[in-house]
Formats: sequence, C-alpha cells, structure tokens
Amino acid sequence: MSAQFVSLPASWREHSVLFIKGGQQAPLFLTFLRSHLARGETTQFVTLDAEVQTLSQIKATCEMSFLGAKQIIWLKGLGALLPKAVRDIQNYLKTYQGPHTVICAVDSGKVPAAKDAVITLPQAVDKEWYARLYAMVYPGDSLDRSFVQRVYNHHKDLPVDVAFILIQYQKLIGHRSEYFMNHWLERVVPKGLSLFTLSTYFFAKNAQQFVPLWFESRGRYPDEFWVSYWSSQLWLASMFVAAKKQSPSSKNVARGSRLPFSFMQGDWRKYTTHELATAHDFLYTVDFWHKNGSVSRWVDLFCLKFVQDGFK
Repeated sequence: MSAQFVSLPASWREHSVLFIKGGQQAPLFLTFLRSHLARGETTQFVTLDAEVQTLSQIKATCEMSFLGAKQIIWLKGLGALLPKAVRDIQNYLKTYQGPHTVICAVDSGKVPAAKDAVITLPQAVDKEWYARLYAMVYPGDSLDRSFVQRVYNHHKDLPVDVAFILIQYQKLIGHRSEYFMNHWLERVVPKGLSLFTLSTYFFAKNAQQFVPLWFESRGRYPDEFWVSYWSSQLWLASMFVAAKKQSPSSKNVARGSRLPFSFMQGDWRKYTTHELATAHDFLYTVDFWHKNGSVSRWVDLFCLKFVQDGFK
C-alpha cells in the first residue's frame, strides 16, 4: 500500500483545491494533518465548517482576499451534510479558481476535477505506510519495528485512524510493550469485530445473525461508545431515507453516508424517518438513564427492540 500521500505534492499550494480522497473515514488523522500543515506555514490558515456555514458564506470566504493575500482554507464537515448539499459544494469547487487554496476531504468516489491535487488515503494501512506515518507524527524518533510486527501478526488490515491511535500508544509505552500486547491490543483493535457487519445485520433487522454478534461484541467497548455509535448510525440513516424519498432516482444520495451497502441498496425502503427518529429518542433516554446510574442493559434492550420492529 502506497504511503505517497504522506508527502504532499510539492506544488500543492499552487492548486486552487486539494482533495483528500477517503478522508471522511479518518477524522482523527485529518485533525492531525490540519495541524501538521499549519505548523510553520507562513500563509494564513482558515477553517470553514460546512455543517455550520451556508454555501453563500463559504463562497464569500473563498472569493474574498484582503490586499491580494493568499489563504489556505480547510473546509470540513461535508460528511455530515445531506447529499444535495455535498453536491452543491463540490460543484462549486469544480469551477473554483482561487485566489486561495481550499483543502477538502471527500469520500472514496470520484473527485470533482482532475485539474486539482489529490491525496488518497488507503482503506487499509500496511507496515510501510504505518512506519511513514509514525515518522510524520514523531519526526526524529526511532520506530520500534518489533511492536509493529506484533501488531500486524494479529491484524493484517488497519484503518487509517486505528493506525494513528496505535502510534499514540506506541509512543506512550515505548519498548515496554509486552503488557499492552497481551492485555490491551484486542481492546484497541478488536480482532474479528466488524462494526460494518454489525450495522448491516442491525439495519437488515436480521435478528438471527445480529443478536449473537452483538452479545459477542458489546463488552469490547463501554456503553458510552455504543450509544454514540448507534446514535450516529440512526442519524445518518434518517438523512439518507429522507433524501432518498425526496429524490429516489438520485445516484449520488449515498455519498458520504458511511452506512451499510445493503441499507443503501434496498433495506432503506423498510424504514420511515418516524421510526428512525423514535429509535433515536429512545437511545437518548438510554443515555440519560446511564448517566444517572442506571444499569447498562438498556443498550441491549434498545438493540433487541430495534431488530424486532419495536419502534414502528
């Protein structure tokens, strides 16, 4: 797997737009990359949040220059938008000619314009990529390759953000990694657990497959994680269903949704936004109960209730 993206194209500042392809799946790394690029940069860095600012406000910032001064504009938040809003922003960037450089994370689909610079993040990180990322995060530090080898003996494929998290652990524990490998590695990177698979069974309401996998998996993360994860999935599903019912023929409605393929291809038809909103409200109540000292089995109840049509 190439690590080429770690070294930015030498001429990236000369481009009007720099796309980070696949970046929406690596928010932790993106946060680091933004700080990394800004460090030592003489050109002013500006952050725009597409989730908060309107397209008109984004355009105004991108097109205004004080005394011809160039800015580097980090445009974030596209992954939280409805598909039409994402398309509107990308259509604008297709024709953007400056005066600034806009950096924008897009999903793994096609980038809007070939004329612009592209950094591609891999879906899975190999050992070479991991080593280069370590050097990028901690320049000048010596990499303990035995730690890396032991990680990859257990996990052949690491997502970008998981590799980034492991690098923080590696730096913290140094060469004293035996306890971490024996007791913590499977907590940080659970072997055999695919949240994507779990979510696929969840939205398919395939209780026969979901329930055993759920009870096998739930103890690997605290309740706070599961409440946040299912809340995010329900919110994304609600946006997808609403957009799809508004424009059923749209081919781009799935962009940035981070939902199971089976849901986007057909399972969404089983749902109404009312059902998803009702489930989300119940999950909000579960979060309240948990924060006020209630027992943790409310998350189990939520999952079982959902896959058995309990929120219709």
